[in-house]
Amino acid sequence: CPDWVSQRGLELTVQLKFQVLESGAVKRSVVIKRTSGFPDIDRLAIEALTKWRFQPVHPGVGTANPDIWGVVSFKFLMG
Repeated sequence: CPDWVSQRGLELTVQLKFQVLESGAVKRSVVIKRTSGFPDIDRLAIEALTKWRFQPVHPGVGTANPDIWGVVSFKFLMG
């Protein structure tokens, strides 16, 4: 991020859409629904999200195709 971002005390938000695999891991093809305007900040949010783990989906639970999607917002307070 440029130095002026941290000097002004900005709040940056990144909104991500993601898929949870049957294993509970986040699929690497995360979609940025709302960018912070700074690729480095967006990348940090994606890196954090891909480390998350959810409860594994058990076969036979829910639909025949266990695609589970979510949307999350990360807020970065700069400065």
